[in-house]
Amino acid sequence: MDPTTVTTPLTNWREGEQLFRRRTSRPSADCPLSACWRRFELSFLERAQQRWSLEPTCFISRCLWPRLDSERTRKLLGLPRIHLRMAVSVITGHCTFGNHARRLGLPYNDFCRSCHDEEEEETVLHLLGTCRALESLRARFLQGGIFSDLSELSTVSLGALVSFIRGSGWLEPANF
Repeated sequence: MDPTTVTTPLTNWREGEQLFRRRTSRPSADCPLSACWRRFELSFLERAQQRWSLEPTCFISRCLWPRLDSERTRKLLGLPRIHLRMAVSVITGHCTFGNHARRLGLPYNDFCRSCHDEEEEETVLHLLGTCRALESLRARFLQGGIFSDLSELSTVSLGALVSFIRGSGWLEPANF
């Protein structure tokens, strides 16, 4: 009698167990599904990090957010909506001032509204790093006076960054 075809009722549980084992005999998985998923996730994150570090655009974002960081992302997404908009607009460089405002057809200044230096255009680099008029505010919130390299700000807390942006007055809530 072929044990895989049952036409008569099983006489005892051992016979049923043996039949079950024969029908389900397959090579077992090398690792649990959760371990496979974790390997996939780590591989994906590694590839995403590699692509992010090689991205030729997004200069400001890569300086302020040099590596993928789920904890920092959670903190960013946990900010109140108005603070989230301020932080994201500065991190991405899509602010309502300077060249970006001009491209959007919004009112803009040809020079810095804080230091009134006609040589300095309103940019995120100037706001966060080099504006002399904001030096004391920068020292207060960002623990530094002048930043020639925005990557120095990659470890600054998001709360401090938002406090500095709000204190500068460059991104008024009414502009959103």
